[in-house]
Formats: sequence, structure tokens, C-alpha cells
Amino acid sequence: MRHLFKMIVFLLELLRGERLARFRLAAIVVTGIASGVSIALLISVINALISGDGQRHERLWRGFALLLTVRLVLRLVSQYLMVRLTQKAFLNMRFWICQQVLYLPLRRLEELGSPRILAGLTTDVGQVSQALVALPNVIGNFTVLLGLLFYLGWLSPVQLIGTLTIATIGYLTFLPLSRKAFAKYARGREFYDQLFKHFRALTEGAKELKMHSDRRHSFITALKSVAHSHQNEARAGDLILGALSSWTELLFYIAVAIVVFVGPIYGAKNPSQLIGYTLTILMIRAPLENLINWIQPFSQAVVAINKIRDLTSSVSAEVDQTDGSPILDETTSFKDLELIGVTHQYRGESALESFLLGPIDLRLAAGELVFIIGGNGSGKTTLAKILAGLYAPEGGEVRLDGTAISDQNRDNYRQNITAVFSDFFLFETLFGLQTEGESADAEAYLRLLALADKVKINNGSFSTVQLSQGQRKRLALFIAYLENRDIYILDEWAADQDTQFKKVFYHSLLPSLRARGKTVVVISHDDPYYGVTDRIIKLNAGKVVFDGNPNAYMNLAEVSRPAGEVPSEAAGYS
Repeated sequence: MRHLFKMIVFLLELLRGERLARFRLAAIVVTGIASGVSIALLISVINALISGDGQRHERLWRGFALLLTVRLVLRLVSQYLMVRLTQKAFLNMRFWICQQVLYLPLRRLEELGSPRILAGLTTDVGQVSQALVALPNVIGNFTVLLGLLFYLGWLSPVQLIGTLTIATIGYLTFLPLSRKAFAKYARGREFYDQLFKHFRALTEGAKELKMHSDRRHSFITALKSVAHSHQNEARAGDLILGALSSWTELLFYIAVAIVVFVGPIYGAKNPSQLIGYTLTILMIRAPLENLINWIQPFSQAVVAINKIRDLTSSVSAEVDQTDGSPILDETTSFKDLELIGVTHQYRGESALESFLLGPIDLRLAAGELVFIIGGNGSGKTTLAKILAGLYAPEGGEVRLDGTAISDQNRDNYRQNITAVFSDFFLFETLFGLQTEGESADAEAYLRLLALADKVKINNGSFSTVQLSQGQRKRLALFIAYLENRDIYILDEWAADQDTQFKKVFYHSLLPSLRARGKTVVVISHDDPYYGVTDRIIKLNAGKVVFDGNPNAYMNLAEVSRPAGEVPSEAAGYS
């Protein structure tokens, strides 16, 4: 009952705002109950037909036919209503999860990982859907069970008390074991997340696995270990429920034995009464078994619901709280972007895995070309994500033209920035830019990026994205051009370009963006091109160790020092 109630509550949450949803669910419950009552009445008619006299047979047969018709119609109506309701719920559930994932702060999204999200959208949704479809059947069987027990009590209160006593014994033994089975399913679901992670590694790391036999064998061993762990937990849950089913069957036959052997002593005055008791007890078995058989899917569905809720439990309030007003309107010119005492920390499982960026104080002016440099792990990409509004600073604040950025306006703030990160994703469709993609400017940009002979735009989509990594990055920059925002963030964009196009990027594309008044932030390791920038910001271990003119930086770089180190006097430029 607890699982059933949780399923109904979740269904109502999914259908919140849908017209007539509650009415339809109430109709499903009512038709399910009425269907169950009709079965109980059918049993009473069958019993009367067996024990009645010939004069009543014709009337009883008419009643039997009527109840059978009513039962069929009610079941069809209940199933129809449930299909309509659950299909809408399935659609809402998938959209809801996708929307909630988009609302998650990027940091939380990275912590969860794509395998867990994909498992939620596929396995969890499927298990919940399967259980929701069964709701009318479960409600109907539960009603049939109650109706048969009521009929048994009408035939003989003594027999009802004996049956309920056995049922109570079964419930008291059933409850703790069913909870243990539920815990096994929950544990198995955790292993399933790990299994999905291995599946992702299998598809995305196929090249690396093929190139290294020891790595491949080790990976397969790890995959088997996780798969076996998942199988063992799921199997343990199934075995527990299987044992409970056998125990329930044993108790059922004990109840039949009581009716057959004890019934004649207590209450059954003639064979017809004994037949009535036995028939009722035998008919109880079918709805009882159906209810027990649905314990496993319902338990797995409740585990899935818990996973879905946990997946979206950290949804930020930033979207809900957004006031909707842009920070910069079309008539306002962008002036500057400031970071004031900004800090951000990664927290690993140990102190050695923690990393603190900042505190950082920076000001980026309109039309400024800035290079952010530093070694791997120095915090460059983290700083870029804070600038892009993808990470919220844990300390300090970000200001755009003097306006402090908070959860209420962070999404609006992001609309002023376009970014191409090193781990970018390239959509085949120009979502939100379909019209711009067909413009003359788009053709000019494709020629500028040397892609006009490789990629065409048809109905707002690229003709292909099956290109080299360098060409894919050019397509990502092409989209950034179409977005035409005030601030550009390019993370290691030139790393995958050939020597010729790298020169084009540094000596032509970047200066042209600056000439258009764009603020351009470039994460780069290409020190031969440092001279093209207005300013260099160097990070080391999360701190700004240099912020100034590129010529000053290059002069400092010529000073004798340990390899890779910037002299302490560079701090004077921060």
C-alpha cells in the first residue's frame, strides 16, 4: 500500500497543471473498485448457481451475464483512461527530467555525470512507466480481494476470522522480508549507475581499448565485476520475493485446509455452505497472487522514483527566481565585466584533491583581447566558467556594468556571453539560430573559417558534422559568430588547428572580433602569438601571478629562472 500510494502521488505530481487529470485518476480508481466489486458479486452468483434450485437459475444466469458484461466494460474503461493518463505522464516525466537537468548548476551536473542522467531517462522512466500502467489492475485486484473477504464474512464470520488470522501471520512475516528485497533493489540500482558508466566508456573509449590489450582485459574484468554485483543484488531481491510468494501459497493452502477440515465443525451446516467457503477461498488466490507479483515492479519503480527525485534534488533556484529582465538591453553598450574577490573551490574526497581558485580581482573592458595562460590544473577553465556564468562563485561577486550577478539574474547574464570550451558539443541543428544560419553573413563566416566547401546549411541544420576536430571547432566558432554577443570565451580553441589556420586565428579572426568591439577571452598555450593580445593574465595554482602587458610578460620570461616559473616580482602586475 505504501508503494501504491507513492506511485499515485508521483503520478499526480507529473500531471500537475493538466486539465481533468485528478478527475481521470479518480475515475480510474472508481472503475477499478467497481470492477473488483463486480467480480465479488460474480462469485456470489456462481455460488448461488451451484447450490440454488432450478427456479432461480434463469434469473441467476441473467445476473451472471449482466455482471460479466459490466466487469468487461469497466475494465476496458479503466484501461483506456489509464493509457491516456499514463502516456501523458510518461511524456511529462521525460520532459520534466530534461528540464530539471538543464536547471541544475553545471557543477552539480558534472558531479552527477552523464551515465547517471542517461540511466534516469531510460531505465528509471521505463520502470516507473511499467508500474503506472499496472495501477488499474492493482486497484482492481485489491478491490476483488476486499470484496471476496466481505463475501466470506457474510457467509461465515468464523471463517473470515480464521482467514484474516492467517493473513495477519503472512503479513507480519512478509513485511520485513519485502523491505529487505526493496533494499536489494536499491543497492542493485546503484550498481546499475556504475554499469552505465562502463557502457559509456566502452563506446567512447573503444579506440583506446583496441590499442592496448592489457587495458582491454582489465576493463572487461571491471565490467564483469560491476555487472555481477548488479546481478547479485537484483537476484537476491527476486529470490526473497520468490520465497515470499511460496510462503504465501503455503498459507493459502492452509486456509483452504481450514475451510475443508474445520469448516464442517464450525459453521458449515450443509455441503452448499462448504462449497461457498471453498469457492471463495480459491477465488481469493488469483487477485492475491497478482498483487504479490506486482510487488517487484512496484518496488523497482519506487527505487526509480527515489533516483529521479535525487537526480533533481539539487536543482538551483536561479531559473525560478529569474526576474526576466535583461541586464543589458539593445540600446545599452557593454562597458566592463568585473570579478571582485572571486573564489571557487573543488572539494575532493581528501584534502589533496581540493583546489581553491582565487581570490581573484579582474576587470575586462569592452573591446579588449585577453589571453589567460598557465599550466595544466592552474584554474584557467574554472575561471572561464565563472566568467561565462556557468559556475557561481563561492566567494566574492561578478559584476556586469556594475550590476551584481546572482541567482536571480545569472541566466540573463549568460545571454551576453558566447563560449567555445575545449570539451564543446556541436549540435547538428542551429537551435535558436535557424534563420541566421541561412543569412548572407552565415555564408561569409563559413568562407572565413574555410568551411564553405565542406559544410552547407539546409533548413537550419548543418549538412554534416563528421569533420576533423579542428573543423568541428571552426563550426563551433561559426555558431558563436552567429550569436553575435558582447563577450567571447575561447578555451584552447587553436589547439586542434593546423599551423596555417592557427595563424589565421591569431592574426585575423581575433583582431577582427576586437575591432567589432567584442571582449575576447582566449585560453592559450601558444606563446609565439602572445604579442597579438592586449593583456596576459597568468594563473598558477589558482592564483593570478601576472596581469599586464604581453611585452612585459615576455621580457620577464627571458629572465633566468627555473623552467616554467614566473619570478616573484611578476606579482607586482597583479
